[in-house]
Amino acid sequence: MDRRDEYRASNVAALADPALGVKLPAAVAKAIRGYQACQQVRPPAPPPQGAARLAVVDAGIDLAEDALSAGRPPAAPDPAKIAAAREREQAALDAAAIVAEVRAAAVIGLNRITDEHRAAVFTAIRARHAELVTELTGHARELPPGADEQVALQQGGATREHYLAAVDLVNRIEALRGLFRDVEDAPAHGAAPGLMELAVTYLRTPLFYDSREDTSGTTRFGAYGTREFYLGACREVDPGDWWLPTTAERDDLADAIHEQRRVAKVKAGAGR
Repeated sequence: MDRRDEYRASNVAALADPALGVKLPAAVAKAIRGYQACQQVRPPAPPPQGAARLAVVDAGIDLAEDALSAGRPPAAPDPAKIAAAREREQAALDAAAIVAEVRAAAVIGLNRITDEHRAAVFTAIRARHAELVTELTGHARELPPGADEQVALQQGGATREHYLAAVDLVNRIEALRGLFRDVEDAPAHGAAPGLMELAVTYLRTPLFYDSREDTSGTTRFGAYGTREFYLGACREVDPGDWWLPTTAERDDLADAIHEQRRVAKVKAGAGR
């Protein structure tokens, strides 16, 4: 297990946040509850550091004091107290080690169960994503074009309510998209996604690719994932065109669009 495993498990567990409203498969929901409980387990408080050594010192002092006050040789040492102190020290170390293993096993177990139910988890996240996008579209289309926080505060009333609701939905949608990637756990590739791949990460159509304003891929609606981006795009894009693809699905669609355009260009050139 490494940090990546821990990071993934903690993010998968975040899918159970009631604010996101994802209806997870029962097995995954149970696993998340178990994982969270395991992460809360704490070992008992250990005895003071060096307790066994302190017990040795105390025993030696007691025997010496008795001998000095009685004027006779010290009694035979009784190692029982030292053995008990050493046993408590070891028990504390063992308990801490077991707790660490419980937490590690919970991480591995949650990731394994997530993988076993990956398709069902994808379906649950996508269903919730579609609901949130549809709801966001309704609020975005009630706002004046270019509405921002200042406009919402100035106009107040319904405009402010729609804006605040839209902001909350944008945050939840972006959170879902990030958690989807954690569930997917796709291997990292060296090259960053191209402009078409980036565009179809959000839509089933090349709208964002065709409406980009510069080589960074920023669309006329704003930078991907921002509040401005969602509010502007939802005014024009049908909710059914938004999607949440796996990396492979995204790449396949980007390749298909590029190929369609290449073929269309060849045919147009041949027809001249």
